[in-house]
Amino acid sequence: MQITITIPDEDVDEIDKLVPHSYRSRAEVVRVALADLLRARRRRLIDDQYLAALDADGVGGGEAPAALRAGDLEPSSWAQIPW
Repeated sequence: MQITITIPDEDVDEIDKLVPHSYRSRAEVVRVALADLLRARRRRLIDDQYLAALDADGVGGGEAPAALRAGDLEPSSWAQIPW
């Protein structure tokens, strides 16, 4: 797909500093920046879904869930497991 974009002159100057050394072309700089932006957005969506699931389980509101957590001591019997 081809997309036309308009970039402010001050950003073009910054992009041009990257082109001969770090990237092959202006287009590659824009592709990398867009890929990073989309990757960050996907991570944020996943984090939001994860936090929403924790809230739905009652974990996010400061309540301690009745379950084993990382760092807890190993239970010595079945009766010590918080079901």
